[in-house]
Amino acid sequence: MKEQRKQAAQSGVLIVGVGASRGLGAAIARRFARGGHPVTIAGRNAAKLEATADELKKAGATVSVAVGDAASAADVRRFVAEADRTAPLHAAIHNAGGNDPAPFFEGQRRELHAPLA
Repeated sequence: MKEQRKQAAQSGVLIVGVGASRGLGAAIARRFARGGHPVTIAGRNAAKLEATADELKKAGATVSVAVGDAASAADVRRFVAEADRTAPLHAAIHNAGGNDPAPFFEGQRRELHAPLA
């Protein structure tokens, strides 16, 4: 496993997980980190991101944190810039979402596409 981690780290693969402070996003970051890939985790909650980063670092992962909102183009550019400081970016996982209590088919097109912006 150590050799696999070394090879992954040297390959420059970096995974950016947006919405990675908890739940599925954190689980995705954990899985890639266990595989030896450097990861940048991104999201809006700085305290939860730091807690997730600390967990990953204790397991031996290379982790950076980018705080911001995936709905903001400027923040997404910062996420990528933070990732590029660690290793060349090869993959980004957008796991951010929201909760709109309106029935699905009554939502506005813009609202439905907002998490993908």
